[in-house]
Amino acid sequence: MEFGAPKSIWIKVIMLILGLVLFFLNAPMLFAMENADGLIFPAAILLLVFGVSYYFSIKKYEVLPGQIVVHRPFDKVVIRADGLVATRVEKKDIRFSIRTFGIGGIFSFTGTFWNRKFGAMTWYVTDMARAVLLTDPRTNKTIISPDDPEKFIATFNA
Repeated sequence: MEFGAPKSIWIKVIMLILGLVLFFLNAPMLFAMENADGLIFPAAILLLVFGVSYYFSIKKYEVLPGQIVVHRPFDKVVIRADGLVATRVEKKDIRFSIRTFGIGGIFSFTGTFWNRKFGAMTWYVTDMARAVLLTDPRTNKTIISPDDPEKFIATFNA
């Protein structure tokens, strides 16, 4: 069964702000204004950040027999479901997590994060208010954010 990955308002605001910054960095070059050469490097860096962030963004989640698949624009991540336990997580429990490696808000929150309550975690999140924690017997923790967390947990546990 498939579940969407809706973007939170926070992610939409970050994307809008960075999109506007990218536009205004490129505007002098687009309109052939003088002294625009100094803006090429910052615009290229920001464009690279957008591209990499989009590559790792989350499109949807899929529950299949024995696995959960996280679909991204150009590939997918397969999480083995043997022994996994899915539980709902409140936003307040993950709000102040520290990103140790990954993307923190451009298209998604993806990568490795840490906080005092859960320790090290892998995130594939587009909306922290819809967070579901997947814990396996080896104590690996993964957080995802399907559009309907309760239905996801019911489908997964069925």
